[in-house]
Amino acid sequence: MFHRCATTMTRIDQRSGMCRFQRWLRPFVGREQTLAGLRFRLVVAVMCGAASGCTDAPQTPPITPAAVARPAGPVSVNGTFNGIMQTTQGTNLSCGTMDMLTLNVVNNAFSYTLNQPDVVSQPVRSFNVVIAPDGSFDAQSGAAYIRGTASGTHIAGDIVGDSCGYHFEADSSGAW
Repeated sequence: MFHRCATTMTRIDQRSGMCRFQRWLRPFVGREQTLAGLRFRLVVAVMCGAASGCTDAPQTPPITPAAVARPAGPVSVNGTFNGIMQTTQGTNLSCGTMDMLTLNVVNNAFSYTLNQPDVVSQPVRSFNVVIAPDGSFDAQSGAAYIRGTASGTHIAGDIVGDSCGYHFEADSSGAW
């Protein structure tokens, strides 16, 4: 009469008292390990992996306006700048994650309207922005602000509203 291994349904060796699977595992886990102990460790490892997989992946921080090279002389900025704005403050549900952005710059100045429908008291913030000769800009509308740097072909900065904050990068080349 012979017995079958519960895991692999193969015959148990009479000499060692183990099935082929248990004999194969012995060099990796040692003699004192049981199949039930291995199952428990496997379940714990899978649960830890699943729990750690449920967290948000760390986002790479956006390029700050200071990282944009400042020009040596006065800056003259004109044209249409297309780019993206990425959420840096607020929830993805209310602020989104990434939006397209178009800035029409005329004689070193542009206007931008920030829509913030979650803020009942101030659903829209408007900014009239003037780019300084060194390429920097900073404008406020109540507690909200827009600031950054501009060159002849690139604009980068931050827009912080009442509930959401964004970093943006835009180029005059017309590519999003």
